[in-house]
Amino acid sequence: MNNIEKLDRMLEIRKQISADFKLYGSMEIDFMALSYAISDKLYEKEKLLTIRDYIKSRTNMFSIYRSNIIQTSMMLELNTGNPSEMFDRMVACHEIFKKNRYGSSYYLALANFALVSDSQVIDAESIVKKGKEVYDLMRKYHPFLTSGDDYPLAIMIAKQTDNIAEKVEEIEYYYRQLNLKGLSKSNGLQFLSHILSLIPGSREEKIDRCISLYQSLKSEKIKVYPDYYCILGLLSFIADDVEAVTIKMKEIVAILMNSKHYKWISKQMMAVIAASLTVDGKSSNTLPMIVGVSVEVILEQIRQTIMIAVMAGTVAATTAASS
Repeated sequence: MNNIEKLDRMLEIRKQISADFKLYGSMEIDFMALSYAISDKLYEKEKLLTIRDYIKSRTNMFSIYRSNIIQTSMMLELNTGNPSEMFDRMVACHEIFKKNRYGSSYYLALANFALVSDSQVIDAESIVKKGKEVYDLMRKYHPFLTSGDDYPLAIMIAKQTDNIAEKVEEIEYYYRQLNLKGLSKSNGLQFLSHILSLIPGSREEKIDRCISLYQSLKSEKIKVYPDYYCILGLLSFIADDVEAVTIKMKEIVAILMNSKHYKWISKQMMAVIAASLTVDGKSSNTLPMIVGVSVEVILEQIRQTIMIAVMAGTVAATTAASS
């Protein structure tokens, strides 16, 4: 499927989702349409609602799995042949996360999803414990950057290695070297460093690839801002030919900018969509999960930013009214 066909599919799915979930915000609908567009499954409202109802039947009204229940339902639908069985596994593993003192948030739901996402028999207790070790060590390096949004990739890293100290040292190496080569210190740079630790290849090769991508995209007026550095990580999976990847990104962004709906979204959201579509279909056991988790983390970060802005505005308005 070429770029135009993928985008046509995404636009058609977006229309369906928008009609079915009228109370959903435009941003959520955009990301849901993207998720279906890069999957091989058809969008079916009734399937989502069936999964949603099953989640409700297994949780209480304050559960983190209900906070973004349609997105959770979608991730279960797109990544397993048996969503209810997979969610049962998540429920069973939830207490393990709590025992290891993970904070309660939607990021924990994403981490749990990453934990049970494959069909292999796993030692959940060991992986969750190692994931917390990854998180705690990163927090020692970056106490003001490390937060719940690091949980999902910490679990993915824990599933790949037993030597946690060595892996975290590798992550910190990427962070320092990429900063020295021009990328800003930020939560986004830490997120990118996590992703790079999951990609095969030498450290220097991955760093050079990221910088080459950053500069190449910038030369085509696709600037990757710090909060969205994870785009470079996604593209690094396939960027043996940086020029070819840049051309594909430029082509998709151009189509989006000429689209009736997507021309109104921010350039960074366009870049996220373009990167997800660019890596779509590339062979990697880890890639689909990283794309899905990265998109969900970005979406949740935006939600929280909006919430904080609204709360700050409310407080300011209340203060002004009382003075």
